[in-house]
Amino acid sequence: MERFQRGAFGVVPEGRESVVSQIIVRTIAIVLLMAGLLAAFVWIGARKADELSIDRQQHLISIVLEQSFRAIAHDQEAATVWDDSVRELQKPRRDDDWLDDNLGIWFHTYYGHDEIFIVDPADRLIYAMRSGKRAVAASYVQSVGTAAAPLTAELRSKMRSGVPVQRASSILTPGAIDLAMVHGHPAIVSVKPIVSDTGEIVVPPGREYLHVAIRYLDGSFVHDLASRYQLANGRFSRTPPADSGESSVKLRTRKGEVIGYFAWSPFRPGTAMLGQVAPALVGSLLLVFAIVAWLLFRISRSTLQLSVAK
Repeated sequence: MERFQRGAFGVVPEGRESVVSQIIVRTIAIVLLMAGLLAAFVWIGARKADELSIDRQQHLISIVLEQSFRAIAHDQEAATVWDDSVRELQKPRRDDDWLDDNLGIWFHTYYGHDEIFIVDPADRLIYAMRSGKRAVAASYVQSVGTAAAPLTAELRSKMRSGVPVQRASSILTPGAIDLAMVHGHPAIVSVKPIVSDTGEIVVPPGREYLHVAIRYLDGSFVHDLASRYQLANGRFSRTPPADSGESSVKLRTRKGEVIGYFAWSPFRPGTAMLGQVAPALVGSLLLVFAIVAWLLFRISRSTLQLSVAK
């Protein structure tokens, strides 16, 4: 015999009210589950988009850094492949003002090179420029020589052996380039020979004057790079970033020695998108939940009224 109990709409069969309650509970559970799954999918999608973006940024920055290093050497050729430079350096009495305007300070003004040094065929330092001002060359022999000596020796060996230059590239002359610590700063060190552009001035191979360019990585270089590629908080760091949310690229010498890191706060498109759509998504889910709750209430009310009528 069917048992009855007093409900909100009168005397209602106990079994039917229990069935209605189960339907309501299960429907709400399904709605909540779908909302949770949707939120999880959106969060996972945003995270994957962030990871992909960070990987691409790291790859891009690695390529950009390598190209920037090579650009230093290419910059030097603006004045090192020039008959006038060879003639001026071969004079018994060189004009330091001319060297400033063409081989020294000009590189700081036009290309942003931090230091320029000129080495004679006997590997003696004969000219120095630092931070846009002519400096006393003798005062830099020890500090610069440590970083540049291996490169000058390498370049002279290349010049003596006649290492060919790929004419298909934009490089005009052989060179030697590496990363090093100079005056306590991480730097790009590039050495280029000063040679004739017409071939009319013959210099014995390995006896060229050498042009040494230095660009600090923790100075204007890193700020220019961060600004050009819109890298938030772009900077040089001696150690890996402590913040796990930041990205970095190791800066290695040709021997594999790590001299520091280029670090930045990566752009996270997934997180940015999530921040934009999250309020609308939450509002939509609440609206759907409210509509479902209202429909369930109407269905429950109609069912109970029908049960009472019967």
